[in-house]
Amino acid sequence: MKILLVYIDSKIFTTMSKNLSIIAKNIRKFREKKGISQDKLSKLAGVTLHTITKIESVATPAPRIETVKKLPML
Repeated sequence: MKILLVYIDSKIFTTMSKNLSIIAKNIRKFREKKGISQDKLSKLAGVTLHTITKIESVATPAPRIETVKKLPML
């Protein structure tokens, strides 16, 4: 039974990681399409440049929904 649980947890983690990677790629894609730098996006959203950098590089495993909501509609 423990092996099954570990397998399920791994599948969930993999799915979550892929979704987060898609979020990060989309933020970067639309930011670059609009010609906005990470610095400008951080100022428009009222978050630090470090936060934007971490989200786009997927260094933040799960950005808070409050932070994502602050991002302007690109």
